[in-house]
Amino acid sequence: MDQPNALEKEVKKIKLYDEFYQENRILFNEDRQEFMFKQMRYVEEKFREWKYERRKKDG
Repeated sequence: MDQPNALEKEVKKIKLYDEFYQENRILFNEDRQEFMFKQMRYVEEKFREWKYERRKKDG
């Protein structure tokens, strides 16, 4: 079975988020543990754009 299980998918997602965070720290307010809903939606949107651009770049 070639399909990754749920845990592997979660790990991959976390790694992607980590890479995104490292490249885009400015989006995050490190003084606060929690984001307001709007900020979180903005970050999600930026993450999707980043992922798309990365996929394009990687081919």
